[in-house]
Amino acid sequence: MKVKDTYLETGQAYWTLSIRDLLEARDAYHTFLIRKPNVVGTAIGKVRFRKEGVNPRAPKTLESSVVQPYSWPCVLVFVYEWLTPEAFGTKGTASSEDYLPSRLYLPSGREVPVCVVRSAWRSRRKEAAVPWTKFPGSVIGGGYPVMTEVQGEDRWATLGGLVTDGRLTYGLTSLHVTGSPGESLYTLRNDNEVEIGVAAARNVDQAPFSKVYETFPGKHTLVNLDVGLVQLTSIDDVSSQVFGLGPVRGLADVNHDTLSLELVGCPVMGHGCVSGIMQGEIIGLFYRYQTVGGYEYVSDYLIGPRQATKGKKALAFSPQNGDSGTLLVVDDPECHEHMKAIALLWGGQYDTTGDREQPYALATNLGTACRALGVELVSDWNSGFDRWFGAYAHVVLPFECTRAIKDKKLRKLMESNRQWFALPFATEVKDTKGLSKLDIVPLSDVPDLVWKRRGGKFQRGKERPNHFADMDQPNPHSKNQTLLDLCRSNPKGNVKPKVWVEFYKQLGAREKGALPFRIAQIFGAMKGAVAKRQTAEFVCAAGILCHYVFDACLPMHVSYMHHGDPDGETTTKGGKKVPIAYDVHAELDNDMVEYHRDEIAKKLPALVDQVAATDIPVALASLKTPRDAAMAGVKLMGNAVDYANPRDIVRSFETMVDLKKRDRLDALWKKYGRGLMRAMAEAVVLTARLWEAAWREGGAKIRTTGPVRGKDLKKLYETKTGFLDSMSLEDLAKTMPW
Repeated sequence: MKVKDTYLETGQAYWTLSIRDLLEARDAYHTFLIRKPNVVGTAIGKVRFRKEGVNPRAPKTLESSVVQPYSWPCVLVFVYEWLTPEAFGTKGTASSEDYLPSRLYLPSGREVPVCVVRSAWRSRRKEAAVPWTKFPGSVIGGGYPVMTEVQGEDRWATLGGLVTDGRLTYGLTSLHVTGSPGESLYTLRNDNEVEIGVAAARNVDQAPFSKVYETFPGKHTLVNLDVGLVQLTSIDDVSSQVFGLGPVRGLADVNHDTLSLELVGCPVMGHGCVSGIMQGEIIGLFYRYQTVGGYEYVSDYLIGPRQATKGKKALAFSPQNGDSGTLLVVDDPECHEHMKAIALLWGGQYDTTGDREQPYALATNLGTACRALGVELVSDWNSGFDRWFGAYAHVVLPFECTRAIKDKKLRKLMESNRQWFALPFATEVKDTKGLSKLDIVPLSDVPDLVWKRRGGKFQRGKERPNHFADMDQPNPHSKNQTLLDLCRSNPKGNVKPKVWVEFYKQLGAREKGALPFRIAQIFGAMKGAVAKRQTAEFVCAAGILCHYVFDACLPMHVSYMHHGDPDGETTTKGGKKVPIAYDVHAELDNDMVEYHRDEIAKKLPALVDQVAATDIPVALASLKTPRDAAMAGVKLMGNAVDYANPRDIVRSFETMVDLKKRDRLDALWKKYGRGLMRAMAEAVVLTARLWEAAWREGGAKIRTTGPVRGKDLKKLYETKTGFLDSMSLEDLAKTMPW
């Protein structure tokens, strides 16, 4: 009979190891470990095992290993190179003194496992460019860029979210961007760089580990927090939502009493202003990455690649410069903490040469940061938007267009490619592929996100006039007639670019809107693509057409009063005198629509079916030529003005400027929402009819009905010329001599 050795497990009682035990062992051995030339840093976590199929002698990396349910607590040691035992000693390439032990020992004699992981490296990236028009709408929120100027250079970070001290509301981001108190900070809104506030006096850089985590050992150790606050000039145009994620459900309260190794493996998600949606998981706690002047520097969390789960692939986590300040939330729908904010990303680690960097991230525990700053997270301010602020009208509504197609083959083709031009028509947008990383831009927003992108590689100088037309501006040289009056009185005679050029010339207009002729131009391109059996060209043009047709159904896009009454009462905004209803366009087309997206999602499908059963705005049989398409566009624009008159909207807005924004938009929706939805339904139907007419007039020669490759679409729209060239009204007058 075997005799039991002991009831006192002073050695390998791994499951009983606490965070305090791991930190005590790491503290005792850190100098011993970090002085070994191959060691990058250390953290505490759980033992990682190689994935199934990985060679047992292959380097163990975060990418090739996973945490298993039976993984026990350990000290993680990250190394530059993976060395086998044979590499050490007189016959090897490394000194035997540099060999890493498999376990550490506490004074009590208990053992602490060591898990060695080879760190991944990439060439250090240059400052990444922030996509200018990735951030539409007049409301900003978490995930938006924050910029300041340092020694003549722009420095970017990401706005994490909103916090409050009970009196003021602040924007949360990284201290290394906010800088000294009083420095001006900017963001991108409506394709413009605008000041949002100044660096607040409240900030926190580093804190003694023993002060932040009172019950844990950590002498001569500093926690790097790197949290700064933006004292916002106004909170009317700010939301507590995070762009691309939606509402945050409060704070995950992690502190020295609740901290647990169960956090290792916790899936997290955030939206950086450069990288877009980022999904990773917590790899380890209290990552020690640097020693300076006798002090160790620690980050609360090491965030790395997310391991694969049932039905889901593994995900890399590779933030870039400009993503600092990103708010990370728990990303697990089956967990009570789902969508609760847990961390604020602040940076990464470089090697000693400065030429390489890890593709991981270091992050601050948000509860620690809020406690140090004396603030609370705001999660219910100005919320109720779609995940993609400002994207609803252009990117979600086109999802309905395929329902109105009667031709079965064309409908199948467009349904197969709907993911390229629209996000699902629903209250909760789940398919974030298009807007998240902007690899393939949703075609229905290419005109804004690519061709109007300020400073973008494919910016087109003549694109802007294609998005509007001032249909209601009286011409004093022609009995105060408007363009809409002229076109309604004689559609065939006056829906001509040369007539419009003369009209704008008489007004002395600087910008000459050409919206219906852009619709005509794309109709002709679709027709030609079908005739030549160019599937990608047809799908790309059809998806992009959505943008302009939906511009035509928005009243403020077809009015000279899009920034209020130019002859009315003024106010001062940004140091300039502007009409008091200056924000009416942005608020009506973006914010009001998104505030009421639930009602739109509920009622619009029935309206579309109702309109599709009529010849409104035009009959399909009447659409044969580009000129017919232009007249159809004008018809839609006229109906939009009838359903929700821009002048009436501006007058209403002027009486409501002192109301809170949400109250103002609710009041405007009550008065004009029904008419706006009617115009939207007609835009859906007209888009489908233009697709079908181009298909018919081109001979319906395209045979395939399957999906087009995204890279083929991208190749078409990422051009300045050669595909749907942007033209001024004068250019269009030369190409459309009707």
